[in-house]
Amino acid sequence: MTLASAGTAMAQTAPAAPESSLSFNVGAVSEYRYRGYSQSRFEPAVQGGFDYADKSGAYIGVWGSTIKWIKDSGGNANTEVDIYGGYKFTVG
Repeated sequence: MTLASAGTAMAQTAPAAPESSLSFNVGAVSEYRYRGYSQSRFEPAVQGGFDYADKSGAYIGVWGSTIKWIKDSGGNANTEVDIYGGYKFTVG
């Protein structure tokens, strides 16, 4: 028994690049360490952030985590917040 199928061929085009993108991330970690030092006093931490990227190459984002080490130094913050941005492009 032979099965044959015929269909029309359709040209497929690549989807257009989006004008911009927004992405999110969230996680729970058993311990937050930075350069070998515990930032959460050897306890779990909740972390998350978001990024916005434009098709021009510009991007900006924010990331945060629960921390406990600042209290050891007399501070009263319990979160770390990092804000970053930039412009990416091709060299060459």
